[in-house]
Amino acid sequence: MASSNQAGGAMQRAVRRDYLFWLTATTSDMLSRAVWSLALPFVIFALTSSTATAGLVQSLGQIAYLCVMLLGGALVDRISRRTGMVVRGLTGMVLWIGFGVLVWTHLLNLWILIAIFLTAQLLDGLFGMADNAALRSIVHDDEQFVQVTGINQGREAAVRIGGGPIGGLLYALGAAVPFLVSGALLGLVIASAKAIRADLRPPVVAENRPEQRRGIVRSVARSVAQGISFMWSQRIMRTLAITSLFINAAFSIVISTAMLGLLGAGYTALQLAYLETVYGVVMMLTAFVAARLVSRLPTGRLLIGAQLFMMVVAVGAAFWHSYAMLFLWLSLYGLVTPLFATSLSGYTFARTPDHLQGRVRSVAALLELSATMVIPAVAGWMVNSGHNTPSYLLGAVLALVGIIVVCVNPGARRLGPTRMWREDATENSLST
Repeated sequence: MASSNQAGGAMQRAVRRDYLFWLTATTSDMLSRAVWSLALPFVIFALTSSTATAGLVQSLGQIAYLCVMLLGGALVDRISRRTGMVVRGLTGMVLWIGFGVLVWTHLLNLWILIAIFLTAQLLDGLFGMADNAALRSIVHDDEQFVQVTGINQGREAAVRIGGGPIGGLLYALGAAVPFLVSGALLGLVIASAKAIRADLRPPVVAENRPEQRRGIVRSVARSVAQGISFMWSQRIMRTLAITSLFINAAFSIVISTAMLGLLGAGYTALQLAYLETVYGVVMMLTAFVAARLVSRLPTGRLLIGAQLFMMVVAVGAAFWHSYAMLFLWLSLYGLVTPLFATSLSGYTFARTPDHLQGRVRSVAALLELSATMVIPAVAGWMVNSGHNTPSYLLGAVLALVGIIVVCVNPGARRLGPTRMWREDATENSLST
């Protein structure tokens, strides 16, 4: 009995150690993204003097990401997730440091900017899901997985708190500095990924074994089809993925309208960073209790209530969107964001077999982001045309559609707290 307890304790210590390295890698990646994403619209606006162009370029980046996302999910399930993290860190480091050098030497133009940005987004789509897929290889228990998902939301809030002001301050030091720092942060991703001791290779199952008679394109196509088939066969999971699409679109249109509106009005990078900081502080405070709330409250009702709250906030922002009022609206958004992420991601990936993590994650992300890829372009065009209020109201409409999607599916509407997810999923599969 004593030896069994000692073995269990050693295993838990190993899990905690690997999780901390994983958290370091993903936090560095997120901070890198937060820094360059704050600075990039200002560089585009400095080159073009157009919020519409700034929004369009960001949409092109999202489209590039989505074009390879399914392929990336299949790729992540065929290689070591450690390898994917290292490749992601190395390529991103080279691209963003190179971008910073071009800005510093005044050799950057719009076409070079677009080329580097699209390349970075394509590589992110191919290898960017390796880190999240690796988490399931480190944390196997469902309850613990939901707990670390809540911790991850707190981490995301902390990055928002620090990332915005850091990006704004770095941009104030020089337009090239945020991109040089972003590249350096991705070097930490490489070091942390190599320090993880857990086996991050995907499980060896039938579809992962090499088959010499099958070409690589056909093999990857089959892997992608398996991810789509699995998710679409789960009614609750499918409904939650579609709900995520409208949640993300509603959130994205409000945030993009706010940020591009302030950019066009002449506000500085640091002033925009203050807004993200306030949002991040509230989000971090909510993240501390998000996992506990999801484990105790019915998930379906929680999602409906949070989306209703989000819809009200979007309506408020439509009619009162001064710089001061946006602090209030983004703070209120921060109250519900961790609840969405913990519920939706926690359920989807707690119910997904380990060997399908990459594929299902890519399918879920594709559904969630398929609408948001055009949101920056839409918001940029509406802001440039002076239609800020209709742009905010569009966010309220999208949130309302998300509520309807949950309500019309009895399984999703009645989805219980964490401890009941397995039972609810089994009953739903039998009724499908």
